[in-house]
Amino acid sequence: MGLLSQAVANLQAAERTVTGIQGLPQGAIPVRDASVRLVSRVAKAAPKLQQKVAAYQSATSADLEKGRSLAAYVNTGSNTKNLVALLKKIQKQTVSLRQPVKACRDVADTADKELIGYTKKLSTVQQGLQAKNSDLRSKQAAAQAKADAWLAQAIAVAAQQRAVGIMAGYAGPNLGMLQIVNKYRDQASAVQSQISHNNMMITATQQMNTDFVDVKSKLSGVENTITMVDGHIDSIIHDLKAGELQPMEAVYYTEAIKHQISSMVNEAS
Repeated sequence: MGLLSQAVANLQAAERTVTGIQGLPQGAIPVRDASVRLVSRVAKAAPKLQQKVAAYQSATSADLEKGRSLAAYVNTGSNTKNLVALLKKIQKQTVSLRQPVKACRDVADTADKELIGYTKKLSTVQQGLQAKNSDLRSKQAAAQAKADAWLAQAIAVAAQQRAVGIMAGYAGPNLGMLQIVNKYRDQASAVQSQISHNNMMITATQQMNTDFVDVKSKLSGVENTITMVDGHIDSIIHDLKAGELQPMEAVYYTEAIKHQISSMVNEAS
């Protein structure tokens, strides 16, 4: 598996984590769905680029081998002229990859920026849930204090009645008040669960953001190598035309181009 394929696979793994998170608050569900769509865009764009890179590799492979043979006899006959023509051909094919690589990186970059915006929305949702949870916990505490006060008073009255020989009434808790306490407690527990799941979503989208950055890094690496190969070929052609390269040097520099292209193909595959 090439470097770009691995980076996209990591992104898709993050997507599976996101889709597996349940129990989200309503405000987080659209973010989850949108995150999946963002990954889908990149997952569709990457193979299109990789098809172009594979075609490029196939087209340049034989030429690179031929270039090495020509470089070995660069000062013989028309080999210099033929090597220059061959290098220009490889250069043109290499530079032609710039546009599809940039197009794929733009897709990843746009998706990443959108994801950052969605992550901010999740933080806003989290703040709202925490405020709601605090309010419910306060109401639960107030209701519990009220129920406890009522029970304490009931127990005290019953004790006074027994002390003077009066048949004491029921001194148990007020069930109506306890129902209110339980209602707030259950609501707060439900909100706390949403907070936990929303926090999981925030963590998952942060990982997804890291994976988007990795995809963009791989594509930027490909762009940088294209620029290096382009400049490298320009230098070799200049030196060949000036008669400044000996066969051993020409072979070395041609091999260097081959190595750079091989690295670029691995990074884009």
